[in-house]
Amino acid sequence: MLETLLDLIHNSLVSTYLRQSIWLYPLINAGHIIGLGLLIGSIVPLDLRLLGIWHTVPISPLVRVLVPVTIAGLALAITCGGMLFITRPGEYLASALFISKMGLLALGLINAATVRMSAAWKSALASNLSSNRVRIHSIVSILIWGSVIILGRLVGYR
Repeated sequence: MLETLLDLIHNSLVSTYLRQSIWLYPLINAGHIIGLGLLIGSIVPLDLRLLGIWHTVPISPLVRVLVPVTIAGLALAITCGGMLFITRPGEYLASALFISKMGLLALGLINAATVRMSAAWKSALASNLSSNRVRIHSIVSILIWGSVIILGRLVGYR
């Protein structure tokens, strides 16, 4: 059943066009990389601030600026990544690197949602000071998203 679905995806018109186009696949790949740049480029400075670096910079305005950039980067990376996936779905799903990347991506989203729903997050925004819980989430975030990037590059070149 899964193989049939993967064959349908692989043989779809969009997948075929992506594989055959001299321009579209590289542009989609570039879009994925731009999305990752926005994602990591907004997550890491916020996490570093939550860890206590740039303690004179207020957290709340930083969050107002960087969180929408993070969301836009994530949306672009997922959209373009999905399009890259359909070009070789069977190969990607057979790759331990790809599965690991997707697992870490899910953990990164869970980590972000967990900290954002916590009283510690609200306190950090109000007081401009991060609790140990927020700092731990920030360290985990940097490690997870850095690992997602590394695994993604390994997937792309294997």
